[in-house]
Amino acid sequence: MGHALLYVVGAVCILALAYRTYGVFFVRRILRVSDASPTSSHLYTDGKNYVPTRKWATVGQHFAAIAAAGPLVGPVLASQFGFYPGSIWLLAGAVIGDAVHDTVVLYASMKQRGLSLSEVARTELGPVAGWCTGLAMLFIITVTMAG
Repeated sequence: MGHALLYVVGAVCILALAYRTYGVFFVRRILRVSDASPTSSHLYTDGKNYVPTRKWATVGQHFAAIAAAGPLVGPVLASQFGFYPGSIWLLAGAVIGDAVHDTVVLYASMKQRGLSLSEVARTELGPVAGWCTGLAMLFIITVTMAG
């Protein structure tokens, strides 16, 4: 019991530290997000598709998005090699892989009037990239649902 509690406390500390340092660094320095720039929900408020939301509702939505294929499929594959590889995958993968991916996709969507990832790819990279992104998303969702 004591060993499991130490592990949980250590994991929570790692995630909290990563959130406060790496997460803030990534959003502020790499993406250059500013609180002064309005989001699509404020620019195009229509009460239906664009509705300004409280910060904590967005955090819940982001948490629901990040708890998808990465933390589900990855640790199952890593746990074949033991407890610690699965744990490392959960901690490092959630911080480095999932958080960065979801933040970049959320940011790109926010800057492109709330479009989906395949629509953003189509707008920014062309129709072939948009089609390939949509196909890749279909396969990823299929693997996630199968899991």
